[in-house]
Amino acid sequence: MTGNPALSLSIDLKAVAANYRIISSHLAEGATAAAVVKDDAYGLGMTECSRVLHQEGCRFFFVATLDEALAFRNNFPDWSVAVLHGFGGAQTSATGKVYIQNNLIPVLNTLHEVHLWQSAAADAESVQPAILHLDTGMHRLGLSPEEFRQFEQQRSGFSAIRFLYVMSHLACADEPEHALNETQWQNFYHTKTQLRDLPGCFANSAGIFYDPKFHFDLVRPGAALYGLQVSPRQPEMQPCIFLTAPILQIQNLKKGDAVGYGATWHSASDQTVLATIPLGYAHGYLRSCSSRENGNAFVYCHGIKCPVVGRVSMDLVTVDITAAAEQTKCGDMVEILGRHQTADTLAADAGTIGYEILTGLGKVAPRRYNEI
Repeated sequence: MTGNPALSLSIDLKAVAANYRIISSHLAEGATAAAVVKDDAYGLGMTECSRVLHQEGCRFFFVATLDEALAFRNNFPDWSVAVLHGFGGAQTSATGKVYIQNNLIPVLNTLHEVHLWQSAAADAESVQPAILHLDTGMHRLGLSPEEFRQFEQQRSGFSAIRFLYVMSHLACADEPEHALNETQWQNFYHTKTQLRDLPGCFANSAGIFYDPKFHFDLVRPGAALYGLQVSPRQPEMQPCIFLTAPILQIQNLKKGDAVGYGATWHSASDQTVLATIPLGYAHGYLRSCSSRENGNAFVYCHGIKCPVVGRVSMDLVTVDITAAAEQTKCGDMVEILGRHQTADTLAADAGTIGYEILTGLGKVAPRRYNEI
């Protein structure tokens, strides 16, 4: 993402820590919480968030890719980190050597990956850890039921692998009434009973607040750690990201004046006051935040809700600040995310989900972190 020194992005690490405590307080007896810090901790900073989560007692981390795991390992030489994408499509065990050299834990998503890891571990003449991933109905990653049957038949041949957990991933945990939740639980529970010696890792952020039976031994929250409300059954999490931008220019419009690319919005009166701020889709502010017939995204100017008007462009957004015009001048800061608006509320206005807002706007640079 393009940096913009005029933008002010603050990350509240105290809130990240508080959210981890909230999650931990809701776990079934015997279950513990890992932390998903993939995609730079959803845009908030993998290194900074991992450090504060470790201070709160987190002892297991998940990233998506090998590159992320190597970056994690550079900062945290001894902490446990698992790679959700496993071998990343590699067809040889050469990648396994990198995992072994850096003490990384692959999530094995196919039977072929199990064989690759067995080969790499055997070549290293050592027993290596891994997590076995089962597809219980999402059909994205994980061993299919047929592959699992083959795994069971061949399991004695995987003597160089120490399986830490068997895991799966919920597709619809943010919809508590969706029938697939129970179907996936039944599939996971049935399969796990055939692996009695393996602890289970099943619940994502929304699954944690769905039903304690989904907790098993390890849960792996991501979005909830960073303040997103991902389930109607979830307690309120603390917002973690605050973004403001200065007003570059203020204009007084006449009725009918067009604004922005495509002239998609026109002033409705001679009293319209327009402000331009240095923010756009190059910084992660989605083009879907552009004004539409069926709604607007908003910013807050002096605490007053002001609609985005016209199209969001690469690095500029235009805002109707008529309601706040009397107390507003160039250089004043407007709130994009903060006390009045969370990533979830902005996402709802933009027709998307909070994940997309965080991972986009969270990459604005520079970032400021509070002291903990």
